[in-house]
Amino acid sequence: MSEVLFREENFIDLGSIDSTENFLFELTNIIEKNNLQGKTVKINFADAVITQDDLRSILSVLKGYKTEVEMVYAGSKETKLSAIEAGLTVSGHKPEREIPQGITNEPEKNNEEKELENILSSESAPTEHKNTLYIRQTLRSGQKIEHDGNIVIIGDCNGGSEIIATGDIIVWGILSGIAHAGSKGDFRACIRAFKINAIQLRIAEFLARKPDQLEFDRTEKSDFFNPEEAKISEGEIVIYSLHQAYD
Repeated sequence: MSEVLFREENFIDLGSIDSTENFLFELTNIIEKNNLQGKTVKINFADAVITQDDLRSILSVLKGYKTEVEMVYAGSKETKLSAIEAGLTVSGHKPEREIPQGITNEPEKNNEEKELENILSSESAPTEHKNTLYIRQTLRSGQKIEHDGNIVIIGDCNGGSEIIATGDIIVWGILSGIAHAGSKGDFRACIRAFKINAIQLRIAEFLARKPDQLEFDRTEKSDFFNPEEAKISEGEIVIYSLHQAYD
């Protein structure tokens, strides 16, 4: 069994482990054998399903070695959500190649998710629901989420957070930080939120930045928001609603 995957330094591969006990045993071996005590590491879980309890145990072992986690790579949606709940930066891809997609069945959407899609839908191309990652919490500053598909967030995205999706991005709240939809070149992708307050938006290869003279970071909570949508129109990213466009 290989301890470090690929050529990237301080990269721990736990994707082939089949139980929590083996995770902890193998993790201890990898840290000690590769002298990772006190270092910052990236961990690959591949398609393994890691619960919040499992992850707490793993983080407890790392804490004992004073080892911090820079990035978690996960193919399983449950593992991604566990890592996000722990405040970790999450990617759906391994370095140098993608993790094979092992999740094909989507959980049944609840009423809140259905309402979200109805409120934020527009005349643009509809969001494809295949391989959609639902996150039911606010993203903190410093959290970065990557997903091969659509991302739907039930909560705010604070300044300093970053969201990258190959499909659409939908936020049931205020979108601050950085958002990149259509990251693999999908020009039809869009970004929707109750309030688009992002310092930077990207759709495919198009980039838009927040004008320096507008202090969007001071957006306050409100009982009512007129949902906004950012999409590509005539060669630039345009926000439809209260603010017509980024320069």
